Amino acid sequence: MIKINIKAIILIAGLLLSGVVCADVLSDEQQQAQGEPSSQNKPEEASSVLALSKHIMLNALTYVGVQYKWGGESAITGFDCSGFVRAVFLKAVGITLPRTAMEMSRIGTPVQLDDLLPGDLVFFKNARGNFAHVGIYIGMDRFVHAPQTGSSIQIENLDNKNYLKRFTGGRRVSN
Repeated sequence: MIKINIKAIILIAGLLLSGVVCADVLSDEQQQAQGEPSSQNKPEEASSVLALSKHIMLNALTYVGVQYKWGGESAITGFDCSGFVRAVFLKAVGITLPRTAMEMSRIGTPVQLDDLLPGDLVFFKNARGNFAHVGIYIGMDRFVHAPQTGSSIQIENLDNKNYLKRFTGGRRVSN
């Protein structure tokens, strides 16, 4: 039996309509007409980062609604925040990330809030100032994460004051 995640489908459709996930499907002529360089002129690295980020983001959205479970690493039994992020990266792009948010905060390239791209990791501190939570940025100031016991994987706004005051930075992971 195929399980369909309606929330994820609606969000993906909205992102497609808003242009967040469709930039690389335009033909070279359409890109040039919009003042963008053609794919032949784009640096290979930028193209691969964009492709990776979209795979990560779209894969993350398929888990919206899966239950939170402390220490969880499975869509069937549930995920905690780092288990969710780890599963997404492994499935979407074949990258095995460390197990905890703290360990994940030490890999990749640091990214400032204004420079986040879909697929970047976003980190949040606890009351002691430690990297205690991780999610995946999906664009339009939103991220997807496994928040806490009793909830499920969901999409939040980064500009929510609870998350904004705890935001400690982003990381871009590539292979």
